[in-house]
Amino acid sequence: MENRLLYGFIAAFAFMFVPVRSELFEGLAHFIDTLLYFVGLISAIIFGAILIWNAFRNLRSATK
Repeated sequence: MENRLLYGFIAAFAFMFVPVRSELFEGLAHFIDTLLYFVGLISAIIFGAILIWNAFRNLRSATK
């Protein structure tokens, strides 16, 4: 099992240096970059809202 994992890592590392420049891969990479950007942005907004909500809730309970 470890050998298969090691061969997979070696193959993936070697595949990074293969110059794949087709329209499909460029479009797919751009789409994935945009998708990851929006997922990160939305998760950061949600995480920030949860932090602010908890801070206000703790402040409100501390002043009672």
